[in-house]
Amino acid sequence: MALTSKGYQLNKQPIAQSFYINSLSGIYCTKVDLFFSTKDTALPVQVQIRPMVNGFPSSTKIIPGTIKVLPASSVNVDTSGPDLTATSFEFDEPVFLQGQEDYALVVIADSKDYQIYIAEINDFLFGSTEKRVQKQPDLGSLFYSQNGVTWTAAQNQDLSFVIHQAKFKHTSATMMLKNASLPKAKLKNNPFTVTAADATVTTRHIGHGLQIGNAI
Repeated sequence: MALTSKGYQLNKQPIAQSFYINSLSGIYCTKVDLFFSTKDTALPVQVQIRPMVNGFPSSTKIIPGTIKVLPASSVNVDTSGPDLTATSFEFDEPVFLQGQEDYALVVIADSKDYQIYIAEINDFLFGSTEKRVQKQPDLGSLFYSQNGVTWTAAQNQDLSFVIHQAKFKHTSATMMLKNASLPKAKLKNNPFTVTAADATVTTRHIGHGLQIGNAI
């Protein structure tokens, strides 16, 4: 995404960038790259991925596993351009995002010293006084908010970001599942059945979860 020198300060006023998953089968997102021009000396910065609801970032729902907090010491600052140094927010495990769905990347910081790069239509590219941003490289929009609940869209602006997805080497795999230890439970009344001259004792225990060979 093209970068401009325009920045946006974060101070309990999160911003969000909507994006669309083109893949029919969805993707497994591994990390998100953002670009900062200034940062706080102590306070952290956080990213989240939220679903879009009626064209706006959800005010209550967050995709599980997508909250990532970085300390200030891990945030890269770059004002040299044009190829800026990214700050990567890597999730603990790949996160599945459904295909042909809209999501929002939300950035939150409890400090006004964080400044992040965005791109704006007809603004100069970072480090240039000749080339301008001619079109939006992403189908989404940038959203501003004062409280993380009510959002206002900026149709001509986009957050400068990169989303990484996992690429798997194998197309098939084998998974072994094993039942967890079951809690003790009382049997129903008269659960045992015997037959004359037969050493087999049958026990009635519905939904026991045991397999042949398990001890009881």
